Amino acid sequence: MQENKLSNWKVSLGLILIWIAPPFVYFLKELLGIGQTSLFTGVVYSSGLILLINHIPLKYFYKGNEVLAFTGLSFFLLGFFYFLFYNSQRSSIIVDAINFAILLGFIYCVFRVDNEVQYYLPVLILFVTLINNIALIYSISTNPNYVLGARATVQYNKGTGEDFSGNPIVFGRNAVAGLLISFLIIQKKALDFIGNKSGTINLISHINLLVSFIVLILTQTRGNFISVGLCVVFYLIFGNYNFLKGFQSKRSTIIYYLFLLVVLQYFNKAYRILETFNRYSDQAYEFLLRALNTGLGINSSNTQQDASALNRVQNINFIKKIISRDWFDFIFGKGYKFWYVDIPALEAFVNFGILGLVLFCLFNLFILYYIILGIKTKNLFQNFLSLFYINLFVSVFTGGRPLDFSYWVFYIILIRFLLILPQNKHLSE
Repeated sequence: MQENKLSNWKVSLGLILIWIAPPFVYFLKELLGIGQTSLFTGVVYSSGLILLINHIPLKYFYKGNEVLAFTGLSFFLLGFFYFLFYNSQRSSIIVDAINFAILLGFIYCVFRVDNEVQYYLPVLILFVTLINNIALIYSISTNPNYVLGARATVQYNKGTGEDFSGNPIVFGRNAVAGLLISFLIIQKKALDFIGNKSGTINLISHINLLVSFIVLILTQTRGNFISVGLCVVFYLIFGNYNFLKGFQSKRSTIIYYLFLLVVLQYFNKAYRILETFNRYSDQAYEFLLRALNTGLGINSSNTQQDASALNRVQNINFIKKIISRDWFDFIFGKGYKFWYVDIPALEAFVNFGILGLVLFCLFNLFILYYIILGIKTKNLFQNFLSLFYINLFVSVFTGGRPLDFSYWVFYIILIRFLLILPQNKHLSE
């Protein structure tokens, strides 16, 4: 029994290293001054795969979500086929080959993971999202080039000779994960998961809830703001909750909030943090509104346009011109990574044709259906998995590529675990 617990902790840590921990990996790369090199990241992912190896015979696998496995893995294998035989982007072939190798290894390993890890993962997600948040705050606080009001991210500028700023979306997404897992642990203490009766875990959840919210504001990423709003809507409509019962506080939590009020009052007097927060909120709202107006084409001629949204509009117009000129080519697509559209659903059509578009959209629509059922379950990990997917669903229409590595790590976890419930059992702390 003790051996099984240790195995579950080990495997859970392996999943976390590949799925939730990448923001901390970026922080370590900045701290060590190794910039954009992929070697360190590859070592971390390989370590995660090694931790996922368990003692069960190599030919045995656990059951996943069969519908998601059929549609999702069909699209993944279609993309892999195009990578091998219809590849129009050879400059990144080595990196792509490594990514496919890691993802194929991850698929093999994750289907050999016991369903019981769902009891272990919530507390690890809580701790790692908090560590990621603290890492970002530390990074910007020690960065002399960071200006309050700019989008917060880790900057790779030590010892590399490069002027490169990391991606705030990664840390914004981590903040969304931190908000969700903290809220759910506070709300769902009656459910079975490791640490459900721990006052310390409950207190850390309250701390992470605040820190994650601060990081979400600091990163100012539109897609993450939208996804948080949608998570609230989905949870209110489909979730099983009792806010008053869920937020019944222990003495330590009450002391924490009283202490927090005193600290906030002091910092507000000393540094006017409420004014800073209002400035960030107004700026985030302006960014979101500008992006929507640019995307919809309703900006006036003298209004500043959003560069990111404008780039997507230009990509869409470019694809329209190509389709009107040689539409027949789009039946089978123009090839792997033909054009970076920055809208994964559309790029699935551009690169992989009608079959790619149908498989990709069906896959995401089936996930959307299953997460509604997942939100209704009395399993905290299923609740988290379902709500956190909403963040990825927004990304399907706002940024990235259909075969992005980080997307498919999460997709594979959804294929393996979504609505695959472990046996109900009483857990000791």
